[in-house]
Amino acid sequence: MTHRTLVLAVLTVFCLSGADRAYAQEKRALIKKLVEVTDMTGQIKTGAQAATAPIMEQIKQANPTMPADTFTYIQGKVESELSNIMTSFMEQWGFKTWEQDFSDQELQYVIDFYSSATGKKFVQVMPVMMQQLMAALPQYLQESLPKIKNAVMQAAADKKFNIKF
Repeated sequence: MTHRTLVLAVLTVFCLSGADRAYAQEKRALIKKLVEVTDMTGQIKTGAQAATAPIMEQIKQANPTMPADTFTYIQGKVESELSNIMTSFMEQWGFKTWEQDFSDQELQYVIDFYSSATGKKFVQVMPVMMQQLMAALPQYLQESLPKIKNAVMQAAADKKFNIKF
């Protein structure tokens, strides 16, 4: 390979990698906009607060004489740390998934939806809906156990297997 060919090859690789970096930055900007319009930061904060509650309950039980200001201070630190951990997780895993699974056009469609009045309402209502769903789910599943058991029994009978429950 001549010196001139080598220089051309290096320049080509450099230009292509520069274009890849610019494209990656553009896609990253779309994902950051998606995070913004879906209020994921707020959702992460709410999740951190919810996850903090049982930790703090355990701390309170183990330290019943802890002063209220100390408890509040520790609670703030735990919430902050959990929020940082969850944000880091989202940046490492969520961004990677969106980059791999969605085209720029698809990301823009999602951003456009969440920027609309309906999308904004969806963002506001979704956390409450999820709490309600998660609260109702255990009872609903408990009530559904006979149906699940019947499905298992029928499937076993179809295979002529005498299953024990």
